[in-house]
Amino acid sequence: MEFLAEVAKHHTKYISYVKKMGVRDDAEDIVQEMYIRLTKYTTAEKCITKGKVNVHYIWRILYSLANDYHRASGKIKKVDLDAVNSLSIEQEDSQMEEAYERIVNKLILSLDKLDENDTYAYNKELFVLYADSLMSMRKLAAETKISLTSIFHT
Repeated sequence: MEFLAEVAKHHTKYISYVKKMGVRDDAEDIVQEMYIRLTKYTTAEKCITKGKVNVHYIWRILYSLANDYHRASGKIKKVDLDAVNSLSIEQEDSQMEEAYERIVNKLILSLDKLDENDTYAYNKELFVLYADSLMSMRKLAAETKISLTSIFHT
C-alpha cells in the first residue's frame, strides 16, 4: 500500500482529468473510487514502473469510472430540493372543489346515458355514494354489503 502515497502525489491532476471528461460535481468521488479500486485489485508493480507512476494505467481506470458515471447519470434524475420547496399550489381549494364537482356531474350524466344492457342497476348509486363520501372501496363494500370485486369492476 506504500505505492498509494506515490500515486496520490498527482491527486489534483486526476481531478482535473476527470473534470475534463465532463464530470464536474462528482470528480472527487470518482478519484476516491479509483483509490479504492487500486487498493482492492492492483499491485504496486502495475501502478509504479521504473520508479514512476504508470499514468496510463491510472488514466484508464479514471476513464472507465467516468464512463460508468455517465451511463448511470442518464438513468438517475436529480431534483433540486430548493426548486421543489419553492413550488406552490396555483389553484385555491375552492377552484379544485368546483373542478371536482364538474367531473362528478359529467360522470353521473355519462352513467345515465348507458344502455340498460351495459349497466347494472346500482352503478349510478355506487358512484354517487363513492363520490359523496370519498370512502374507500373496501369501506363501501362493507357498508353496502356488495362484494369488493363488484364495486371495483363497477
